[in-house]
Amino acid sequence: MPNIRILGYKNQSVLVEYILPGSQEAHRVHIPTSEIQKDEAGHFVDYQVLEMGVMYGEPWADLIGDDVRLDAARLEQNLHQRDIWTLDDLRKNPQGAVAAIQAAYVFDLQTLQSLAYSRKAALEG
Repeated sequence: MPNIRILGYKNQSVLVEYILPGSQEAHRVHIPTSEIQKDEAGHFVDYQVLEMGVMYGEPWADLIGDDVRLDAARLEQNLHQRDIWTLDDLRKNPQGAVAAIQAAYVFDLQTLQSLAYSRKAALEG
């Protein structure tokens, strides 16, 4: 069972961050508060609960795709390392996004925002 970091509570749910064993990539999901367990090592949750959680943030690698000349998964990791998980995070920290993009490859911030806006519109529409 992976250890989790609790980021915030909202009603009956909690936003948690976790890293799967053998990975360096952080994931964030909303899960029911009642699913959190605790022992001397900290908070933890069953894998099945995490898998069924509601994903938090934009799937940057999916939005960017593989048709550009940069490693989309690396860019996503760079964005997450700068705490850029959502469109709002991107708006609040454009300099962090630019640094993440530059670290992965030269990529246009306006294109990234456009992809996120398009996904948001598709989900809402």
